[in-house]
Amino acid sequence: MKKLLILTTIFLAFSTIGIHAQTTAPEAAAQQPANTDNKTALKNNRQEIFNQLDLTEDQKKQLMPMQKEERAKREKINSDTSLTAEEKQTQLKALRKESISKMSKILTPEQLKKLKELKAKK
Repeated sequence: MKKLLILTTIFLAFSTIGIHAQTTAPEAAAQQPANTDNKTALKNNRQEIFNQLDLTEDQKKQLMPMQKEERAKREKINSDTSLTAEEKQTQLKALRKESISKMSKILTPEQLKKLKELKAKK
């Protein structure tokens, strides 16, 4: 009787694991394309903004690493589970201010004005 109970318990445990794996795998796969599409959309949006600002090659070279760094910091903040939603918002707001400050040293006054107009349209 004990063997039957142990075997039943083991069978149920493996069944549950198999069912869980089947239900979570499609969800993870479904999230991947959306994330990739989001990155592509952001890249296209950035390129469109660069074109509208009429950036020089030198400006593009200066802005690209800065944006990569900002993206990495943003992802780190968003993935930090120790932060509350309010703390994340505060840190992201500070990061945006820092980014704008850095950009203002690279962009001309006309480009900054145009950037503010583009962001206001969103």
